[in-house]
Amino acid sequence: MKMLSSKITLIALCTAHLAFAALALASEATVIKRADQLRSRYDYIIVGGGTSGLVVANRLTEDSSTTVLVLEAGEFDDGSDEFIVPGYMGKTLGSSFDWQVPSVPGEVLTSSDIKIPLGKVVGGSSALNFMIFDRGAPADYNAWESLGNIGWNWSNLLSYFKKSETFTPPLTSQVTDFDMTYDSSSHGASGPIHASFPPLIYPQTKNFVQGMNSLGIPTSHDQATSAIGVYYHASSIDPLTITRSFAKTAYHDPASKRSNYHLLPSSHVTKILLTRSSTPRAYSVSYRHLNRDIVVLARKEVILAAGAVHTPQILQLTGIGPSTLLRNLKIPLTVDLPGVGENFQDHPSVQIPYTFKNVFTPDSWSFNDILIATSGNALSFLPTSWYSPNTSSIIAAGRGQEGTWLSPLTAPEVTAGFMKQRELLLSLWDSEDAATMEVATFSMTQFQGPSLVISLQHPLSRGRIMVTSKDPYASPAVDFRAFTNPLDMELMIDGFLFMRKFLQTSSMMELQPEEALEIRGLETREEIRQWLRSNARPSFSHVCCTASMGQREEGGVVDSELKVWGTKGLRIVDASVMPLVPSAHLQATVYAVAERAADLIKGIL
Repeated sequence: MKMLSSKITLIALCTAHLAFAALALASEATVIKRADQLRSRYDYIIVGGGTSGLVVANRLTEDSSTTVLVLEAGEFDDGSDEFIVPGYMGKTLGSSFDWQVPSVPGEVLTSSDIKIPLGKVVGGSSALNFMIFDRGAPADYNAWESLGNIGWNWSNLLSYFKKSETFTPPLTSQVTDFDMTYDSSSHGASGPIHASFPPLIYPQTKNFVQGMNSLGIPTSHDQATSAIGVYYHASSIDPLTITRSFAKTAYHDPASKRSNYHLLPSSHVTKILLTRSSTPRAYSVSYRHLNRDIVVLARKEVILAAGAVHTPQILQLTGIGPSTLLRNLKIPLTVDLPGVGENFQDHPSVQIPYTFKNVFTPDSWSFNDILIATSGNALSFLPTSWYSPNTSSIIAAGRGQEGTWLSPLTAPEVTAGFMKQRELLLSLWDSEDAATMEVATFSMTQFQGPSLVISLQHPLSRGRIMVTSKDPYASPAVDFRAFTNPLDMELMIDGFLFMRKFLQTSSMMELQPEEALEIRGLETREEIRQWLRSNARPSFSHVCCTASMGQREEGGVVDSELKVWGTKGLRIVDASVMPLVPSAHLQATVYAVAERAADLIKGIL
């Protein structure tokens, strides 16, 4: 592989710092610092200046006659290396820029009471994530429309995936050395977010791809339109500066030059104010800024973009949600909407502990070279029959299930919606057009061997997110309920066994893998099940679906135009509206959903 010199790398990093300094100055010049500098009324108020909120704010303010206010609970990032340099990604997790939302102990996993990393910063989780930029398979998004959400299908979303993206192909040397393929026509050429490949890719990544191929797992020509099999994935990296490309730099900074766009950081929204009528209208937002409680008015709409944890929390505090919950907490009921906080999904995952004696970093790489390499560049998304010898019996068991394994507090409407989902999900489990397991590898350095992770993509289990008091500053009860449906665990066991088989391929054996002592003796399915119960995590930081699209009588919270059922002037545009979690890391999908949401609000669709 052709290596970049340390000198070139240092120049790139210096260029990045200068570019970010200039962007920071441009942003600071127009960002509102005090509430008394705001207008008393805006056309649109967006709650949350994260990934989706900044997309919608940017697109709405393209019309100079439209005024928009974004209220963000966090501050701006500090522009440090930990935020922008690819090799440092993950360093900001657990910092003051991270909500670190606690979850409650689960029924199955002993390690399920984790803290969920969520961006509390302008740019949201796009400022903290590992920059993986991939899409789900077409079947994932067609499933959304199959549930009754008209217009939410692969064909329609593809144009918004492209709209959000500027794609830069891999280097010629990478195409040659790694046999990388791509289809430029599947990507965007002028979107705000850069999708590119780091200049340096760890050579062990080739072993990962070849090991999959040797088991009959094909390489996708380009995951952008066929995210099944193994593939090299792009990252959200600006190829010029070799730094993180995220919602702040891509959407906020250009919009910040517009006089009709305001963003107020350190503004914690406490509730939405609605008129007292048969169909209440959202007309105002209450928030706290610098220890003051303030209200600002919206002429047209209030748009929730607070994310899959905080959006249902704000709705419930507003009086929109399950009536029993709200009455028990003495929160005045405005709209009885039992689906708020229900249908909670993520990708439960587990790291398989192996050491590798022959993993190395090329001698020609310097420390600065490593800083412009990401932690991993290949993923594998597998349909059930590609890794599970028990596919037929597991699906038959699913179709014969009499129970739902939902929370006993689940409303009948939500149960009805889940039953419809389960039928559809089992058809995806039985298809080669949709993946149910991700196999990923990270941290491919000489200091730490590859971290091998398997992650369940289309679980049947459902969690819930519910407020526990009227206090808007208290975290809601986040209950993943991972693996409560026993069939999810059966797939995870098969994924574990597949990983063991994969590590025995000749390509992976070149890395000299060795099982950790804790799993070396695991042979029976029951032994593996017990190990997974102690070591799996309920999350891959892909929280979603808690205010999902769907019919109101089936537990839906928003309609196909993302309007909250039973209200006027209130929409949701973040990951909570997804009815089913796609088989992908969520970043690119959230951008596409938000881009389409902006067109819906503007009346283009």
